[in-house]
Amino acid sequence: MPERFAAAEDDVVRLEEPEPASCRSAWAVELWIDEDSVIYGVNQAGAN
Repeated sequence: MPERFAAAEDDVVRLEEPEPASCRSAWAVELWIDEDSVIYGVNQAGAN
């Protein structure tokens, strides 16, 4: 993860499956959104 993203904890919004059937099917998408509502970073984690 780029250092500027790690330092911007207030900008990150995490979307994830609320109750995955198993750890193997769990997923999450993280969006870094600035004060002007511009998405400047995306990270996908979990299931393919």
